[in-house]
Amino acid sequence: MKRAVTCTMFAGRIGEKVVMSDHPILAVDGEQILFAFDNVDDATGFLLKEGSDTTTLFRHNGKDWDKVERPCPQR
Repeated sequence: MKRAVTCTMFAGRIGEKVVMSDHPILAVDGEQILFAFDNVDDATGFLLKEGSDTTTLFRHNGKDWDKVERPCPQR
């Protein structure tokens, strides 16, 4: 018996570029994709620990990539 393999891809525009990923959340700095994440918590943790002032998170909305508001650092 053969099993079907499901692969979900997310595609859309970030600026003028068409970006495809197998994860729904991306960390982007300039034109470079730094990392891809499965959830916002992991992405914001990365952003707060390792991201620069120019690193931006994008979440796929089902049709395109939306910018995620930058979290405030906790004191």
